[in-house]
Amino acid sequence: SHTVGLSLPEAPAGAAAVDLTLRRSEIAETAGAGVELRGGAGSVELRGVVIANAGADAIDADRADGLDLTLLQITVVGAVGAAVHLRGDWGGGVASVRGNVLQGCGASWRVSGIAPSAAPTNNIVFQTGPADGWLPDGELAQDPLLRALSDDGDLRKADLRLQCTSPGFDLLPPDPATDDAD
Repeated sequence: SHTVGLSLPEAPAGAAAVDLTLRRSEIAETAGAGVELRGGAGSVELRGVVIANAGADAIDADRADGLDLTLLQITVVGAVGAAVHLRGDWGGGVASVRGNVLQGCGASWRVSGIAPSAAPTNNIVFQTGPADGWLPDGELAQDPLLRALSDDGDLRKADLRLQCTSPGFDLLPPDPATDDAD
């Protein structure tokens, strides 16, 4: 178990903007946040990432004024805190949060401070606490029909891909960048 799965610390004053892309990765069994972003301009894109059993918020972004954050086709299962928690001033930042699956989290979306301009859209939220400070648009409150959760709750034994009958299929148009039609 790691304290944090992926951490992008606050950049020193005057440092160049940071751009980070993480695709088709798994982050599991963290004592703290699954992904922790701390301040600074630039862009962060998480696409097709699975975050399981986070001991705090699954994605925790703080003081991100000027940051462009994209969360696309993320699966979050079993976060003690919120699936996505945006803290501080997001007045100059952009967050695109679309086509994600959130199951068994303390809250779906939480904003502590100034929210980004765009609301989360086309996400599936199941057995998860309510949004706090950020109103979602077009969420489905349905079972996402993940392929297999283990009986003992150990997500390392689970298959967190969507079944072909999942309401999560076709929430978004096909993505030519990843050749992913779902």
